[in-house]
Amino acid sequence: MSFVTGLLSQSLLNPNPTKVLIKEYQSNVIKNKESIIQYPLRFTLNQYAYYNSNIPNLENQNGLYFAKGFGFVSGFLFQYHGKYLTLTTEPRISNVREYDIVLPNKEKLFSVLNDVVMKDSYRMNINNFRNTGLQFHYQGLSVGYGNWDQWWGPGIHNSLVMTNNAEGFYHYYLSTDGYNSITSNLEYKIK
Repeated sequence: MSFVTGLLSQSLLNPNPTKVLIKEYQSNVIKNKESIIQYPLRFTLNQYAYYNSNIPNLENQNGLYFAKGFGFVSGFLFQYHGKYLTLTTEPRISNVREYDIVLPNKEKLFSVLNDVVMKDSYRMNINNFRNTGLQFHYQGLSVGYGNWDQWWGPGIHNSLVMTNNAEGFYHYYLSTDGYNSITSNLEYKIK
């Protein structure tokens, strides 16, 4: 008898479903990875547009909250990846047009969902710096401090799977770079 357990997580700095798919299946598309030039400075423009005609929803997109209405969220991710140092920051702005809603009355069943109206204190924090921090790398270990978004779970919502869709918060961390083998069938990664 054997038991298999696993914890699915995403540790991409700039996650969204499209980028996760590209990263996971990149080896199937790009045959000669040696020909790809990796520059130390990277700039990424992130833009999201939404239209929500129903009740509000906290999406699994790094804590993005989509109220009834429409809006745009734009961010510009700056990354420097050196041999021993990584610096990142993503200033972000949003433009949102909200409509009034009538929330359904919830007694007990389904009373703890992500479709509640957010408080003004959360909305005031929308235009900010995300994915900001620094990391030091040396001999397979990394230490750092930052507010990078951390996803736990497969990034989907249903009755059987739980996932975290919170935005990043400032934290220290210690991590191994990649997975290390103990045996041919057992690997580990610390983060």
